[in-house]
Amino acid sequence: MPACQPGSDFAPAAATVADPDEDRAKRPRHVALAIPAGEGILLTGEVDWQGPVDGVFRVDVLTLADGKPPELVHQSTLDAAGAFQLTLPAGFGDAHLVAYLDRNDNGPSAGEPVASLAVRVEQAPISGLTLALSTDKDLGRLAPGAPPPDSAGPPPEHNGGSVEESSQAAAGR
Repeated sequence: MPACQPGSDFAPAAATVADPDEDRAKRPRHVALAIPAGEGILLTGEVDWQGPVDGVFRVDVLTLADGKPPELVHQSTLDAAGAFQLTLPAGFGDAHLVAYLDRNDNGPSAGEPVASLAVRVEQAPISGLTLALSTDKDLGRLAPGAPPPDSAGPPPEHNGGSVEESSQAAAGR
């Protein structure tokens, strides 16, 4: 399975997701977590897209905290839609995966195919994740520049249980 290709610069500190109207030069680039060898938890799955490929596939890892905008903590680039894997620190906790076809090199934007999935990273690898891209999905509170919510509840768990897309969880399904 091909691995996600994070940027060459590893940033131990997280970067905040940029406002969609900001200049591209101000956007966080190549954000990756520095994880000591043997201390990471592997997440594997598929990014599914059946439409034209007119951009770059990316998988972002975001965190949410009460009253704060989403925080971009890891960004990976895929060679193509299909299998992906990424590593997060053991015990990382709640994470939101956002996959998208970045058509204009500015992060997920209106009209671009996107998918999101909430997971809880503890001590065991997580497999079987599916991020089915669609132009009809709304990232809601995960969208760049979205106002922070009053309170961010925990995401659905994925440690032997089921995984739901963030949009389904937000809709109460």
